[in-house]
Amino acid sequence: MNCDKEIVSDISYGKYIGLLIYIHVILIVTALPFVLALAGGRWFIAAIALSIFVLLTFPPAVWLHARNARVSR
Repeated sequence: MNCDKEIVSDISYGKYIGLLIYIHVILIVTALPFVLALAGGRWFIAAIALSIFVLLTFPPAVWLHARNARVSR
């Protein structure tokens, strides 16, 4: 079924840059434990560090885009 409508997310550049800065800060905090765990062969710790990164970045990004979604033609 095709209704010729598209859902778009129009976030402002300020919100987008804020999200990017937030994601980079979380990346810096979680990258060191991740790399050290991989170098030491501690796969469980590496998986935890990766999970923390995903849990702290994915939901805010989805929330930001969902709040600014609209139907376009």
